[in-house]
Amino acid sequence: MELQLIEIYIPINRLDAFLSEIEEFHVIEKWHTQITDKEELVKILIKKKYTEEIFKFFRSK
Repeated sequence: MELQLIEIYIPINRLDAFLSEIEEFHVIEKWHTQITDKEELVKILIKKKYTEEIFKFFRSK
């Protein structure tokens, strides 16, 4: 099984909604760290076969 680690910066005020929305993409694990008072770094581990699907979701937001 090939895995993909994706890192994305999210505004803090959007974090909870974003974490809920990505659950439909077969997320294996996720971590987030506050970078600034306005921004979080979210790391998402998924199966590689779902990479394009989640990138399409990112572009739509």
